[in-house]
Amino acid sequence: MKCLAFHIAAVLCLLPGVTSSPCQAQQIDPLVEKLLERERQVQDVIQNVAPAVVAVSDRQNGWGSGVIVSADGLILTAGHVTMDAKDGSMDIHLADGKTVVRARTLGRNMKTDSGLLKLESDTNNGKPWPHVKIGRSSGLKRGDWTVTLGHPGGLEKGRSAPVRLGRILSLGGRTIVTDGTIIVGDSGGPLFNLAGQVIGVHSMIGNDITNNRHVAIDVVRRDWARLEDGEAWGKLGEFDTGLAGSIMFGTDLSWTDYEARVADVLPGSPASQAGIRSGDRLLKVDGQAIADQLELSLILGEREPGDRVRVEYQRGREVVTTEIQLGQYPRRTRDPMIRRSKRAGIHEKAGRYALAEFRPVSAKNRGSTVRLLDAANPAQQLALGAVVSADGYIVSKYTEINDANELVCELPDGSKKPARLMAWESGFDLALLKVEASNLRAVTWQRGNVDVGQLLVSPYNDGSPMALGVVSVKTRKLAANEKAFLGVSYDSRPGSRNRGGGALVADIVENSAAEQAGLQAGDKITQLNDRYIANGTDLTNRIAQFKPGDTVRVRIERRLDRQTIKVVDLKVALSSRFIAGRWRRGFQNQNMLGPKLSNHSSGFPLALQHDTVLQANQCGGPLLNLKGEAVGINIARAGRVMSYAIPANEAQKLVKTLMTRVTK
Repeated sequence: MKCLAFHIAAVLCLLPGVTSSPCQAQQIDPLVEKLLERERQVQDVIQNVAPAVVAVSDRQNGWGSGVIVSADGLILTAGHVTMDAKDGSMDIHLADGKTVVRARTLGRNMKTDSGLLKLESDTNNGKPWPHVKIGRSSGLKRGDWTVTLGHPGGLEKGRSAPVRLGRILSLGGRTIVTDGTIIVGDSGGPLFNLAGQVIGVHSMIGNDITNNRHVAIDVVRRDWARLEDGEAWGKLGEFDTGLAGSIMFGTDLSWTDYEARVADVLPGSPASQAGIRSGDRLLKVDGQAIADQLELSLILGEREPGDRVRVEYQRGREVVTTEIQLGQYPRRTRDPMIRRSKRAGIHEKAGRYALAEFRPVSAKNRGSTVRLLDAANPAQQLALGAVVSADGYIVSKYTEINDANELVCELPDGSKKPARLMAWESGFDLALLKVEASNLRAVTWQRGNVDVGQLLVSPYNDGSPMALGVVSVKTRKLAANEKAFLGVSYDSRPGSRNRGGGALVADIVENSAAEQAGLQAGDKITQLNDRYIANGTDLTNRIAQFKPGDTVRVRIERRLDRQTIKVVDLKVALSSRFIAGRWRRGFQNQNMLGPKLSNHSSGFPLALQHDTVLQANQCGGPLLNLKGEAVGINIARAGRVMSYAIPANEAQKLVKTLMTRVTK
């Protein structure tokens, strides 16, 4: 019957004007069909859960995230998000980006970093609050796909909670580690499985781009009654990552691919006396699975010297259970040995198994991606490029290639040809190049809108998959494209040295453009780009005429003592508006925990945000959907959790504009 059905479908394919789903199914690669199904699952999750994902503000300097988990307004978040709540309440910014409602803090377990909030109203204008289902973390497996939502960097006007795709890399009794990237502001946000159930709560990150830690939802379930009753307990950060390697336990561990391999055993230590040897793999300590070195330290830190704990480890194919009597607390510990392979782990979305699924997709656009090199150092790739015409026109990222002594283009067939810079557009940082070649294969552009949750792949120049990701946010103007921000407040009180004009600086916003340029409280700003400044309002209006990233000349008068005033000229690189304080500084520092950012990484007039982890020199090439069509041109590695692309429609307009400049 199967053969008969196939032959009938084949005959129908040959009949003019007749199409059939069996025929179409024959034309779809099984790997692509699998990816299409995963994409449908991801988009279903987003559609179902996005209304319940919220931003949480302490109304001071802090932002976090959360998710509504009950019809009457219970919000699950991280413990550290609620600890600075003023008057026991917090502002909840709903998914529409406009509505702000008040919530009171309930309980929090700082040891595991979980907490609950309760919206003050049990209903949403008489209706149940949008909410999600709570799942189970037991039964999860390494390699399972996950969806991360939250508000990285805090709530941003015009931006929905960005979507990130990840895989579970490690599972412990209380911790899930994924490569779905998170950062400051995401804390407390939800980690979902592909059934749309919450399986974790975003907690903290490590230095590595794959080290994103989430509180396992089963731990929250265990504590639910205490949290709902308003109980607060535990302390944040009660761990010493060196305990396992100390005399208390006695093993140096190698955490390659999140597996705790014993690299060495201290002679005479508890581990040595229990028979643990180099090469063993630790599975459980004190009956608890261990996700990473931090979780192991938490387990050991909860025990006392002399306590006996069960240890389960694997030696070869054999699983062994033994008992260890813990030694004394060390006076000091060494940082644990963490070995990172240059090659991505087998469970990572950047690993060879995950990338292999995208080979049929990236192969559809084979020949449309090129490498750009400097003839003076041909071993070092400057950027990628996308072929936009058969006769040798290519686009790439301008600020990655503009300093080349002699620009060389490596075509998909491996041949190298000189490349000439023909034109560029500074706002989008897009360059148009020309090589002497013919019969090249231009990219095929996606038509229509790009949807949040679409799966993406960025190809190498040989057509193989380089990196994968997901559309995080709808195409939008970036915040950095708004009015510029200097970062000062002005003293306009009578007698405040404002005679004769000028703007007297009362305070400097931490980490602002003003602080970085060296302005100080008490300085009097008298000129901006050689133009007289009348007062603070005048300066504010002048600054508003610039864009973030613009550099301006500022002349100030600085009083050194009662008799002496020094005139100083400064260059100030203006920024976009941001919230100040230690919270923002933490965001900026964490943004650097990952690949180096692009030189030009913000301020684009229009951008498509996605979560693909790119290197700066991997920008400039096409970003493909599951049909192998270009949804845009990768234009920037912009932060730990995001990359930007010029959307296809805009990229095509830019190409036409640049071509026109060349032909004039």
